[in-house]
Amino acid sequence: QDSPWSGPIPCTDQAAGSHPFLRAAEGGHTDLAIWTAAVAPSRGSLAVTFRPGSAFVAANRTCVAPKLWVAVRPLSTGGEESSTIRVPFGGKEVDFGWADPLGKKSCRGVDVLVNDKVFTIEDVRRSLRRIESIGKRRIAICIARVREKTVLTVEDCTGGSFGWGSMSGSTLEVELKLSRLGVSIMQEVPQPRELLFAALDFIRLDYKQCSDVDAEDIRLLVSDIQATVQTPDRAVPDGPTGTAVPKDILGIERRAVILCEDGRSKGGHFLDLLVQREATSSQDLILGCFQFNINKFEVMVDDGWLDPLFEAVGAMTEDLAELTGIPLTQVIDTAGKPLVDGFVAPDMPPVVQIESLRISEIGIKLSASVPIRILDFLPSYLRGALCLLCLGDHFVLHGATLSLDEKKLPAIRGSAEDFAAGLGSEYTLGVVSNIAGLLGKSSLVNLPAVPLKLGGAAVSLVSGGLVSGGGKAAAKLGSMALGREYAQQQQRARDAKQIKHAGDGMLEAGKSLAQGLEGTLDIFRKPMEGARTGGIVGFGKGIGQGIAGTVVKPIVGVGGAVSDLGSGVAATFAGSAGKRQDSHVRCRDPRLMYGALGEVRPFVDLDALLLKHYGAEQLAGVCEVVPLSREQGRCSVMAVFRHKLLVAEIALPDAGAGGASSSTATPSFFAKHLSKTFKPAAAAGHAGRRGNVSAAAGGAPRELAFADVGGASLDIASEALIVKDRSGAKHVLPLEEAPLGDESRAALVAALQDVAALQGAQKHADWRRLRETRSAEKGFGADEPQECDASGQYVLEVVEVQRRKFGMGGERWVAPYLPTDRGLSWRWVDVRGNKHPNLSENLSHEKSTAADAPPCVLDKRFQPKTDWEVQIGERTDSEGWVYGLAWAASNWASSPGMVNHLRKRLWVRKFA
Repeated sequence: QDSPWSGPIPCTDQAAGSHPFLRAAEGGHTDLAIWTAAVAPSRGSLAVTFRPGSAFVAANRTCVAPKLWVAVRPLSTGGEESSTIRVPFGGKEVDFGWADPLGKKSCRGVDVLVNDKVFTIEDVRRSLRRIESIGKRRIAICIARVREKTVLTVEDCTGGSFGWGSMSGSTLEVELKLSRLGVSIMQEVPQPRELLFAALDFIRLDYKQCSDVDAEDIRLLVSDIQATVQTPDRAVPDGPTGTAVPKDILGIERRAVILCEDGRSKGGHFLDLLVQREATSSQDLILGCFQFNINKFEVMVDDGWLDPLFEAVGAMTEDLAELTGIPLTQVIDTAGKPLVDGFVAPDMPPVVQIESLRISEIGIKLSASVPIRILDFLPSYLRGALCLLCLGDHFVLHGATLSLDEKKLPAIRGSAEDFAAGLGSEYTLGVVSNIAGLLGKSSLVNLPAVPLKLGGAAVSLVSGGLVSGGGKAAAKLGSMALGREYAQQQQRARDAKQIKHAGDGMLEAGKSLAQGLEGTLDIFRKPMEGARTGGIVGFGKGIGQGIAGTVVKPIVGVGGAVSDLGSGVAATFAGSAGKRQDSHVRCRDPRLMYGALGEVRPFVDLDALLLKHYGAEQLAGVCEVVPLSREQGRCSVMAVFRHKLLVAEIALPDAGAGGASSSTATPSFFAKHLSKTFKPAAAAGHAGRRGNVSAAAGGAPRELAFADVGGASLDIASEALIVKDRSGAKHVLPLEEAPLGDESRAALVAALQDVAALQGAQKHADWRRLRETRSAEKGFGADEPQECDASGQYVLEVVEVQRRKFGMGGERWVAPYLPTDRGLSWRWVDVRGNKHPNLSENLSHEKSTAADAPPCVLDKRFQPKTDWEVQIGERTDSEGWVYGLAWAASNWASSPGMVNHLRKRLWVRKFA
């Protein structure tokens, strides 16, 4: 009765967290007690627990004589006098709290009393280091988060004469920029391969900490995003002459790109996230501002990539079901018993407090193709009805738009888990409200929509969706009336059309109409054809086919013509069409896996291009890929395996029409040196899933089984690898342009010599030394710039080399000309002395040596930001040259000596 009550404890989500109460004990107001009320909301329930002590403690850690008297007086919310809590000398931590911490103002301020002075701190949840004076003595009042407690300390200040102003103005800023962040999901069984690849482009992360207001700002910007399926059954639109996206007769696309930004979005960053945190010493997460902006994006969901992904995830989480949920035995044991029996108070969940929250409108263009068979919980007759409505065994969404409204929420406080669950529920309701619009774009309306689409084909120019509607509806009618073969033939013809503007659309429309009118003759032609092949029975069948063709083919022709006209108009006036098409092209080809176990290595464009042309079956078990030459839009490569060596030629993607035409006039490196080397490779995988390897690459690859190897050597003068087979025939592989240093070339020859020394038919090479030497050589496999500075610019380095030549007119410096100069003879080399990998395509040796500046370029992704500059320093002459005896010399001088017959200098250029 004599003990006063604490302030009220509201049992709501807004009161979530730990609240220390200061109250007088039964002996009177001079004896104080600190109790903490913990309000823990969890999934609709609420637990309130009480324990002695507080998460806020104070300590007197002064140690210089004389001793200081320190106390803490919590500020009251109503203006009444508050109790004073003594903090003893020696560093012992003392709990403190407030008489009404859950009052209307929720005050968390204190007065710090040191001797006869009072220092007010408005909010002890904010980190602080404050310098004050007690006479001639300087002290520091500090607040920091230490594990689960907020600690207020009074310390002696011995660090010099820095004051409150210097600490209040301190700011920490961190800025991180990445041009691309990629994540690959690999599948090991049944065959190692890359399943999915996700790429985030141009990422910027900013972090700013201000000590004067105890606030942290975090901002994340992502310019673009793309996720692709890397399996070989996925094709991508490669441009006007590339392969079409695979689809069936119902228009179900199997795109490689399953997540990308919508080409019609407003621009700017794809993702913009801003989080402002305050009171960092508080045990709760207090956010002053949370803003999330995202552009509209496209998603493609189908069983082609979901099934293998679920299999891969399932293999890693087989025991996950045992780790989640409530065991049935526990439910049985606790059934019918009081809830308080064996009750254990739940732990305090993470508490979040957000003053301002804004999430932008989320727009999703959703395409899906899911087999109806997975709905095994439905009766068989319902699944059959769905198949009939969908005109197939898949439920399909054709570019359905899902729009979720912008969210602006007032200040909130509560369990972080409950907040996330509530936000998820809000978006779930938003999805449910869009169900009607989604189903309107689904395959459930295929059957009833066929006559509507045919009737509306004449007005299909109104929108992009109706443009394709005429062609699809005509295809479906042709499939039902004339058979799948005719429909597939029409589908292939439509996919082969290249309509770039309105003129092309009119031309193709005329062809479609002509083909449709030609079908009116089927009533006479089909019976005669049937009679010739099947007699009277065939004549009867021909009459039926003729009637169907006479009626249906003109309709199909009209539908195709309308679709062609619409495609032409759309190609002429749709400004964002190019961007939408580009967003459906893979940002990176599938990576090549190395060795029998599918080793993952840093991505190399050339290796991925080799995989793209010849397929995983042809390259299964490859250990190393070495480029031999690059010219006229083509690249010759050597791939080494444990049991064979393979050479091939591939077309480079940026070769263009000019490179292709010039290659027909001039024999390539492969045709001159490698086309008759070894034996033709096995047919497995060579035809490829694309069927155009021979045309694109210039011929079938050649291979030599190690069982036939009789010897190997390196001709230093001609820079060629000479391999002898068991019949004594020599096979010459020029290595002049190969990016291999001396140690890598020696490792290549040594491995082949070891193979030749083995006995028996089963010979296997060990390529570990070659791998180690290539990795150790700087710039190995590098077709990219060597360095990226803090501003996100790439620096391309090129070394210029010249050799001194004596003649009738005296000495002069020219491009290296000796037979032993090898790659140096090109004048422009990399840091290893090899021909620079970024020399311009189709650049002859004569033009390279005559150039006054590096004739080096990067691919189309990079644009130059500066001119070429010579690096001049203390160890160079006035023009940047250093002089030495040979390329491998350890000492280079800034002036030429009598024996210094070689000189070099470094050129750099910045790209972005």
